[in-house]
Amino acid sequence: MNPEAQFWITSFTSLFFIVNPFAVVPLFLSLTTRRRPARRASIALHSSLWCGAILLLFAVAGSWILKLYGISIPALKTGGGLILLLVALDMVRSRRSTQETPEEMSAAATRDDIAITPLAMPMLAGPGSISTVIMLMTAAQGMGQAAALLVSIGMVTLLSYIVLRLAEPLNRILGESGNRALMRLMGLLLAALAAQFILDGLKGWRL
Repeated sequence: MNPEAQFWITSFTSLFFIVNPFAVVPLFLSLTTRRRPARRASIALHSSLWCGAILLLFAVAGSWILKLYGISIPALKTGGGLILLLVALDMVRSRRSTQETPEEMSAAATRDDIAITPLAMPMLAGPGSISTVIMLMTAAQGMGQAAALLVSIGMVTLLSYIVLRLAEPLNRILGESGNRALMRLMGLLLAALAAQFILDGLKGWRL
């Protein structure tokens, strides 16, 4: 397998697991329960697009942010890997590890525009996914791997929209037990990716 294809697989799987739109489905339905179907579809589209835009922004500007704050690549990989590991452990325990607070959820329930906050951020594009795209872009070697990451962001954006658009039938098919099983599986795979990020970061330290 060529390096670009292997990098794309790593980028896509890590991003899709950390964004995890399936875990957002119950929250999406609860926040849009009083919306008309057309409005719910519009919210699904806009929240997915905003998620993709946020990830794209940090993928492009990530290296500049690192230089601005003097953060080394090994430090980013180690710290970002730890964040992903914490998220993965919560997923293995079938817990949604997002950063939205009860106050944000209460406010969102009565707000008309919820596509950006809290759906796009932090439910879909949270600190874990943001740190992941920065790590992946800094790890990309050449334009081919950088393009593979951008394609991965686009695919995750599209899949997030499809999942949210089909939230009602998916919620009926999977049910609570199905959602928990899927979350545990994705958490296990994400934990392995997080461990690899941490190991790569530790190898990069110059003692």
